[in-house]
Amino acid sequence: MNVQPSELASTSRTCHGLRDPACDLNRLPSLSSTHTAKKHVESSKSTPEICESHANSSRREEGANHEVFPPLNGSEFSRESLSTSTPSSRLSIASHLMKRERLALETKSSALQSLRQNGMSEHTLIGFLPGIKLSPPPVSYSPTGGVNSGPIATTSTRNSCVNPTSHSTTESFSTTGRSVSSSAGAKNTASPTSIPSEASTTRSSSTMRPASPAQAPGAPNPCREHPEAKRKSAATIIAPADAKIRMGNAALGTSAADARNRATENRTVMEERNERVGFRPKYLRHNLWPIDSSSRLSPTTATWSETASPLPRPSISDLNNPIANSTISRYPELFAIVSPINVDVFEDLLSSHPNQPFVKSVCIGLREGFWPWADTQMDGYPHTYDASKPTPKDPERAAFLREQRDVEISKRRFSSSFGSELLPGMHSAPIHAVPKSDGAGLRMVTDHSSGEFSLNSMIAHAEVEGYPLDNMKHVGEFLLHARASLPTDVRLTMWKSDVAEAYRLCPMHPLWQIRQINTIDGQRHVDRNNAFGSCASGAIFIAFNSLVAWIAKNKLGFDYLGTYVDDSFGVDVEGDVEFYSPYVCFLPKHQKRLLDLWDTLGIPHKQRKQTSGSPLTIIGIDVDPNEMTLSLPASAKQKLVDELLLWSAEPPKKVDGKLPEGARLHVHFKLRRWLQLQGWLNWSFNVFSLLKPCLNLLYDKTAGKYIPDRRVYTNTAMRADLRWALNHIRNARGVQMIEARQWGPDDATITIYCDASLSGLGFWIQNSNTGFFATIPAFSNANTKADRIIFHYEALCLVSALNHAHLISSNHSSILMYTDNSNVFDIFNSFRANSDVNELLKCAADILIDGDHSLRVIHIPGVNNIVADALSRGEFKRAIDASPGLIIRPFQPLSFSPNCEN
Repeated sequence: MNVQPSELASTSRTCHGLRDPACDLNRLPSLSSTHTAKKHVESSKSTPEICESHANSSRREEGANHEVFPPLNGSEFSRESLSTSTPSSRLSIASHLMKRERLALETKSSALQSLRQNGMSEHTLIGFLPGIKLSPPPVSYSPTGGVNSGPIATTSTRNSCVNPTSHSTTESFSTTGRSVSSSAGAKNTASPTSIPSEASTTRSSSTMRPASPAQAPGAPNPCREHPEAKRKSAATIIAPADAKIRMGNAALGTSAADARNRATENRTVMEERNERVGFRPKYLRHNLWPIDSSSRLSPTTATWSETASPLPRPSISDLNNPIANSTISRYPELFAIVSPINVDVFEDLLSSHPNQPFVKSVCIGLREGFWPWADTQMDGYPHTYDASKPTPKDPERAAFLREQRDVEISKRRFSSSFGSELLPGMHSAPIHAVPKSDGAGLRMVTDHSSGEFSLNSMIAHAEVEGYPLDNMKHVGEFLLHARASLPTDVRLTMWKSDVAEAYRLCPMHPLWQIRQINTIDGQRHVDRNNAFGSCASGAIFIAFNSLVAWIAKNKLGFDYLGTYVDDSFGVDVEGDVEFYSPYVCFLPKHQKRLLDLWDTLGIPHKQRKQTSGSPLTIIGIDVDPNEMTLSLPASAKQKLVDELLLWSAEPPKKVDGKLPEGARLHVHFKLRRWLQLQGWLNWSFNVFSLLKPCLNLLYDKTAGKYIPDRRVYTNTAMRADLRWALNHIRNARGVQMIEARQWGPDDATITIYCDASLSGLGFWIQNSNTGFFATIPAFSNANTKADRIIFHYEALCLVSALNHAHLISSNHSSILMYTDNSNVFDIFNSFRANSDVNELLKCAADILIDGDHSLRVIHIPGVNNIVADALSRGEFKRAIDASPGLIIRPFQPLSFSPNCEN
């Protein structure tokens, strides 16, 4: 069925729950006069759903005089009427009715079946006969009052399809569904609609039917990014039945919120969604801890091992490589499986592990060598390849490499030299001496990413990503859980143990060893073990260490044990110690027992790396288990500040084409340096989570770039973002765990609903029943697409409302804000945005940091955002009707965006 323009113009004329004699299910021998099941009309603007009235031409001619009636059970239906501006002939009406009767025949069966499966009687029909004038609409006193006074709107995850050259002030805004005024004299306006395909309107027997808006071929599916957005609002979950069939009246005096609670079951779905998504924003994912300290702990790396996929073995093509196999068989002394791990004991302790395929794959790797998810037979790759570089000229680094080579040979992880020439099938990569992360000495790193035919380019990167790392979320849970089970005066201590030479404990398969040739002073050595520099090395060791942690938790009874690559950490009661004879000292009880396990398995460790105390640095963050705080160590903070100073400094201006004496031009860095800075900043977000917007432009600059030594230029905007972060870090404090816990709508200090249209901005403070309205600032860039303008205005409205909340609230407030724009919800959930709205995120972060507030932004359907929607359009009477006693005041939007003139 195609909706004609005349029909679109009439969608705001509504009728509610009318019963037509032709709709009586007891009188269905013929379908010639039977009204069809409601056809859902959906668009990216969330146009109100259109229902079709009785197929009687005389009634159609009366459609222009229809009055607005109140809903009877939380749903609303509209009679179709002809447009008052587009006359139609009786012939066109008859043709249209014939199409509708055919549709009725096709949909009758599915409509009745949907009624049965939703528990609705086919014969209990409640409603008014045609011609009976209903009472005026009641005034709703609920926050969503408009639900009972306007047409039901579907929701969408897409922005409005606004004509970029014509910004009508009556158009819907993103996911905002336009609400009809409950006043008889209100101006009715309909948003443009599009008709979904037959496939998209297929009925479902489930109470939760997915919305299927029409979509252009090849257009991205927004629900792939946000599956929750496919769920319809609570007000729209109505049985997919005949538009005239009703199942019972809600009392006319019932508030909209109460009616919605009884009419649908979707409220609980929305609450679950808000709890899972809106109240647990992504940018705080490592700094949110449950209110109930005794609740279940989050899964750790040990838990992950119970469902992990087995590690790979070489493919048939790799195993049948004649060149590599020939070299390995001719020089067997160069290739060996070397590891200190007692595999038999390890495997025996894992005999009750629920994921035996994973256990066996790790044990096979320890016995036969691990395989790094590689395809060594890629087209165009040479069998033998030399990318090695000469020994460094720096005496200190050269001496370290020679010394480390000798250590590796003594431990049999390097072969003895086999000469200066590579054998068939061998690959040699560059070797570097780089400072360790803690600055304590150097580390040998093999650059597996160097060269056109690098080893890392053979590895399936998607397979080695996502291996678990326990983090500050686990640390916080351990402490809160321990605190809840102990008297308040009991002091706690943190402990941390480090595995020595962690990656090197894992042997590699001989068919990979042949590609790990290290060249020092022109002499060649086979590296037999997992190497620093391989993109698969971390995944291999994490797989092994996850099983060690599983043994500790399930065989030794550890309650609090986290692992971060080669670091293991936990919490104990201060003074609860045991004597560890190899170090001749007392250690926290569980730390000592973990070292005992490592000794049993053959895992090496060094005394200086086994630490404990309060506070203690865990994963680079100072953790105080008694003050319950996280903070950056002073030395680490200063290093980060120094790095940001280097990156954010504006380059000096040249004089006569030359830089001033002593000046350095820092406008570009190698890609590997960019990635290091991104990792450094991400680590700091454990403490400075609100500074995440400083990374958005950095991500944009490195997107699609893969060559580590390629230089990438900075720009003015990116340097400004880094200076913004730098200023905050200099004056920042640690995160108080007790302030960073999860909270819900009942815990909010202030609740605000926000909306915007192309004529204005509006927000409603529910607590004080105060509304605010502002005209929109003009956009200076005429080429900006309409959906981006809409997006910007919605975000601007929310940040302006946040600033108002900050000004009227005390510090440490919990601010809850609702928006019906899914894009705005996304950016405030992730603090990730493009450059055109990144300034808005930075401004929001400034406000939250200044007031030490906690913000949650929740997405709601436009039908539930009546007051803010009316305010944004200047329809103040509709806003007051939806929230009686509403006080309306003007406000001045914030002005700081380079694209926005105020």
